[in-house]
Amino acid sequence: MSFSKEVFRKKLSISGADKKSTTFHSNLFFYLSAILDANAEDVFKLAAYTNLVKCSTIDEQAKIKRRTMSECFGKHLIKEINYFRPKVLLALGREVESHLNFAKSKQLHALDVVYIKHPSYHYKKDMRDKELEKIKSLVLGAMKNTAAAHS
Repeated sequence: MSFSKEVFRKKLSISGADKKSTTFHSNLFFYLSAILDANAEDVFKLAAYTNLVKCSTIDEQAKIKRRTMSECFGKHLIKEINYFRPKVLLALGREVESHLNFAKSKQLHALDVVYIKHPSYHYKKDMRDKELEKIKSLVLGAMKNTAAAHS
């Protein structure tokens, strides 16, 4: 977490060659700040992030096997969902979105799933604000759905 905070605040001193490895964190926190309409310093007070797959894969460019995702979801992610009790799940990438929607259809969780492009790839600058505004609307709608379901 401290690494993420330092990257987000741009206080981490790293070489130019290693800066590319911070793309995910920089984009993720920019996205969350825009979606949550929050200051950068408050993102960690309002959101938690984790991975569906908790271990490294041999070929990270290859599609992850559904069995691996199911095992990680059942053994780890569902416990985190129960612990943190989020109002909405942001799926970073289409593979994760597909799996989380599949798990929802099997009634393994009841949360709305909102797709967001994986931060390693990021939105093009000319489309970023428009896309984040759309996602923000979806998140707000999902949060209202969750609040209505619990009242």
